[in-house]
Amino acid sequence: MMTMPHRRQCRGVSLALAATIAIAACQPATPAAGQDLRDHAESLNAVPADAAFYAAWLRGKEQVQAASETNAWRRFTSIPFLQMGWMQVQTQWQFPANPQVRQVKQWVEGPDGSKLISLLGEMMSEEVFVVGESSFTELLQLALDVNVIVNRAQYKAIGGQIEGGGEPDPAEIAEAILNVLKQRKDDIQAPGLVMGFRIESQDKAAELLDLAEAELRKFAELCPVPINDEISRVQSGESDLLTLTLSAKMLPWDDIADEFDGPPEVLEEVKGLLEGKEMLVTLGTVDDFVVVAVGDSLDIFDNLGDGPLLVDGKELKRLAKHASEKITSLGYVSGELMKLNADTRGMEDLMILAEAGLGAADLDESREEAIKSDLKQAIDGFVEWMPEPGAVAAVTFETARGYESFAYNWGEMASNIDGSKPLTLIDHLGSDSLGWIVGRGKQSVEGYNQTVDWLKRAFGHVQAIAEQKAEPDKWADYVEVRDRVLPLLSRLDQATKDSLIPAMADGQGAIVIDASVKDANWCDYMSPAGAELPLPTAMLVYGVSDAELLKQGAADYFAVVQDALDEAHDAEPDQVPAIELPMPDESVLSGGTVYSYPLPPVAGASPRLEPHACLGDSVLVLGFVPEVSEKLLAGGGVGIDGPAAEFDRPLASAGHFKFAKTVEMLSPWIDYGIQVAVEQAGDGAAGAVGMVGMFKPQVEQLLEVLTVFDSYTGVTYRDGDTWVTHGETRVIDLEN
Repeated sequence: MMTMPHRRQCRGVSLALAATIAIAACQPATPAAGQDLRDHAESLNAVPADAAFYAAWLRGKEQVQAASETNAWRRFTSIPFLQMGWMQVQTQWQFPANPQVRQVKQWVEGPDGSKLISLLGEMMSEEVFVVGESSFTELLQLALDVNVIVNRAQYKAIGGQIEGGGEPDPAEIAEAILNVLKQRKDDIQAPGLVMGFRIESQDKAAELLDLAEAELRKFAELCPVPINDEISRVQSGESDLLTLTLSAKMLPWDDIADEFDGPPEVLEEVKGLLEGKEMLVTLGTVDDFVVVAVGDSLDIFDNLGDGPLLVDGKELKRLAKHASEKITSLGYVSGELMKLNADTRGMEDLMILAEAGLGAADLDESREEAIKSDLKQAIDGFVEWMPEPGAVAAVTFETARGYESFAYNWGEMASNIDGSKPLTLIDHLGSDSLGWIVGRGKQSVEGYNQTVDWLKRAFGHVQAIAEQKAEPDKWADYVEVRDRVLPLLSRLDQATKDSLIPAMADGQGAIVIDASVKDANWCDYMSPAGAELPLPTAMLVYGVSDAELLKQGAADYFAVVQDALDEAHDAEPDQVPAIELPMPDESVLSGGTVYSYPLPPVAGASPRLEPHACLGDSVLVLGFVPEVSEKLLAGGGVGIDGPAAEFDRPLASAGHFKFAKTVEMLSPWIDYGIQVAVEQAGDGAAGAVGMVGMFKPQVEQLLEVLTVFDSYTGVTYRDGDTWVTHGETRVIDLEN
């Protein structure tokens, strides 16, 4: 059996819940289960090809047992504070003072409770799955259609208030909803949802059904709705099922009628549409599974495994190449369901508010129509820019290093995403950074011109309305300012098109978080620290296609800003002082030039902090700690290995985060926080020191456990007809 590598003891910070999650990931790997997905998830033998979604979680007992054998778990459970808490829980359980706790304890330790707990443990051991049938998508579509009606009514209500009108007519809303229900009456059905748990003991499952039926009938006696006759025990093939049938006739129609604001005849029609509709809630045993299901019939049990199966479709076949791995989870979402999740009708409904605002503005008809047309084009353009949803299939499996995951997406990325080339900027993100994310977008003068054109049209509309509404003297003042500002904006526009966009045509951009630089005094307003503190700082890193053009564009922008300050001073010399922008300090490096502005003394900041730009032939770094940016500019790679760290291929995006290193970085800041708290305690300092001495080692021990979750690396790239996101979660156990 392979074992995980170990991590030296270190300190950090987080929560006990996160610790448990991290520990659960520290498991030794075992040989793969087989070469077919069915070898991992038996439920795939029954999932229909038209399922809306499917998810399975595998080998729960094995993972928990493996986690309990790790050094991290032993370290976690040896924390005195947690041990004391667990002892208190055990004492309260053994000698409960609360009558309700005593009642629960009596049941849990009785024959029914012990059997149920044993079965629940078994149910979570091997395989848990959930399936949504196609009817789930259809019902969700119906619900979205109704939601659109309600939202549009709310928009109209706001619009009515803007125009000085009243609330929308409830009868109108009710009629609209009724029309949708009539058009889609076949979709008014219980959503097909199935959740299953693989078991080994059929006898225990049968006892569970007996227990569930007895408890359900007890509940039925107390239920205000007569449901006792709707409980039944049936056989469907070889399946033993306990069912509860709920129907529309059980609804409190009289109470609904009292609260209904619409016409009574509408409610009667809705009642007619729901007549005969039923929903079956089922608990049963099917082959090796305990199953909980919701649907409108028992057909799902009669037709298990009949017809085309999801596992034979292209999406799960794409996952089949991972079948030899030690799979821990599988997932699938249909393209139809993904499209519903990306419903854009809410954006289109903004036109309702716009029309109301235009109506209240009392504009001439031609202007109002022009604004509506331009706004609709803008909304349509935004919708076209959004990603196109498609089916998604995903798998996660355990490795000797931790976990790997693959997600395959048959949709399309946003139109401005470019995954056609390697992300060369990765060489400039730092080997000791805490984390980074990098991607490439499409840069073009044409796209910029489209945006500017829309802004000009919007400005023209606003200006025309303002001229119509403003007083003559106010308008004259505005025209004077406008005539000063527009030439400056025109110069910025020209500099952007001629210099900045061509200079940044590479399209790569990244955010980097670094904490490699340490200092005991980052700010004069801070108490001096007893040890050096690492400063987490963010840098922006960009790929540069033409450094000279970029410098020209920056110079043009600088000149425009200076001219704007001069114009403001000339216009109001008594209110706006003359300001001369200082030129940045320049220092030449082997890889480029640093342009920086020292912070004023009043800021009290360390001289190591300066807003700056580091520019090389192909890289631009913006940040506040020049020595970090200089390091990034120099390059040298990120020093990451592993299956997801294949960066020398075409990628749309990539990311990396060092969780363990982040925890270690926080540790001296925790010490500093304790130092400041003790200093501020005054006369209570002795007590504060005592509390620190008691809890600090235990907190450090807990945080040390969390460092087992070392890092995450992920990349997204195009592979045939899919976008693939490949990730690795690195897990390293603690040393003995």
